[in-house]
Amino acid sequence: MNNEYTMLNYPYHVNEGERFFDAQKNLTDYCLSLLPPVKGKNVLEIGCGNGVQARYILENYSPSSIVAIDYVINIESAFHYPDKPSFFREIKRVLKPGGTYLVADILTTPRRRSIIGRYWKNRMSLNHWSIDNYEKELSKADLQIDRFSDITPGVIESFSNYRQWMRDIEKRHVIPVNAFILKVLLIAGI
Repeated sequence: MNNEYTMLNYPYHVNEGERFFDAQKNLTDYCLSLLPPVKGKNVLEIGCGNGVQARYILENYSPSSIVAIDYVINIESAFHYPDKPSFFREIKRVLKPGGTYLVADILTTPRRRSIIGRYWKNRMSLNHWSIDNYEKELSKADLQIDRFSDITPGVIESFSNYRQWMRDIEKRHVIPVNAFILKVLLIAGI
């Protein structure tokens, strides 16, 4: 997009006038701000997609590596995992004593979805959980929630900016980027 590789996570609005990639960096920066500093640590990112987020972390947070395990970072891919309890057991198994696991996921809320929303969600085989599911299953895996943060308003604000971002993208990229935005909007249930 605009001759840049972008991350595969949702954008997170912080400041007016941000570009799409800046808003994606915001989500990574916010999530990493919740952890002890990763400088000089070994980091494992799960669900890294195209690797742009791992590269961003390496360049901006100076871990000693981003392949070994001290801290586990899992930003917006857990909703694809059909067996999260097994995944959590593996997280517990690979974390070093005192290690930290960060997960940023799209959670379900107790609201009724439209018929179209239910259709799309069922067709996409997404595995969204509520915070109650997370609390219960993390506890079973002997992992505890140290901190919980709801960043929904900032993510929704970012989506209100996507039309401007689309105008700023070079014209030769319009078709693939429009397909990407449509996919993101459907996954988000907007």
